[in-house]
Amino acid sequence: MAMIRSDIIKIRDVNFSYDHRRKIIDNVSSDISGGTFTVILGKNGSGKSTLIRLLTGMNKISSGSIKMDGKELSEISLIDKARLFSFLPQSHNPVFPYKVYDVVLTGRSPYSGFLPGKKDHFKVEETLEKLELLYLKNRIYSQLSGGEQQLVMIARIIVQETRIIFMDEPVSHLDFNNQIRIIKLLKNMVSEGYSIIISLHDPNFAFLAGDEFLLINDGKIMKIDKYRPWECEEINEIFNQDILKINYKDKKLFIPDL
Repeated sequence: MAMIRSDIIKIRDVNFSYDHRRKIIDNVSSDISGGTFTVILGKNGSGKSTLIRLLTGMNKISSGSIKMDGKELSEISLIDKARLFSFLPQSHNPVFPYKVYDVVLTGRSPYSGFLPGKKDHFKVEETLEKLELLYLKNRIYSQLSGGEQQLVMIARIIVQETRIIFMDEPVSHLDFNNQIRIIKLLKNMVSEGYSIIISLHDPNFAFLAGDEFLLINDGKIMKIDKYRPWECEEINEIFNQDILKINYKDKKLFIPDL
C-alpha cells in the first residue's frame, strides 16, 4: 500500500448538537493527513467519540462540511464508504456465538456480500496468520478475553482493506500488555501506508505513538502545533491537575505529581 501524505479528510465549520441547543461539537475545522497516525486527544466528555462518529457518518452533522478523499461525506454511498474507511468502536457486543473466523470474514462483506469466495477466505487466513491469531480461529468470539477480542476486530478491519481506519478508544479497557501490543500493531500498519485516526485520553500513549494531533476540549478543536502538542500551553486546559512533564527523547511525557 503506497504512502499518502496529502490531506485525506477536510473538516470545515462543523457543528453538531442533539437537541439544537447545546453544541456537542462547536465550529470545528481541521485537516487530517493521509499515511499518518492521527490522535484525537481529550478528556472524557470532551467530544472525541462524537467527532469520530461524525467523521464516519454515523451521526449527521448539524452544519458545515466533511470531505473525505475529495468527496463530500454525505454524498458517498454506503458501499463506497465501506471500501474507503473502516471503524472500530469502543466496544463490540456480539449477539450470536460466532467463531472468530466468521467474525473476521464479515469484514469482506463490502466485496463479497453474502457469498464469500476463495479470495475472501484467503485474506482471512492471511490476516489471522499475520496477527498470530490462527490458534483462535475456531474459538467463540464472545468467550475471548478483551485483548483477544480487540485483536480479532482489528483483523476484521484489515480484511476490509480500507486505506482509512477510525478507532474510538481502542485500548481503554485493556491491560497494559495488550495496550502496548495493539498500539505497536497500529504503528506498523501506518508504516505500511494505512491512515489511522484514533481517539485517546492517555497523553503518553498519544504522544509516543502519534504523528499528528487534534486536541479537543468542550467540543472545540484547540489551535496548537499539531506535531508537538506537548509544547503548547493550551494542553494545560485539558490536563490541568497535578501533573509533571518529563523529557523523553524529543517529546514530553506526563506523570501524576502524587
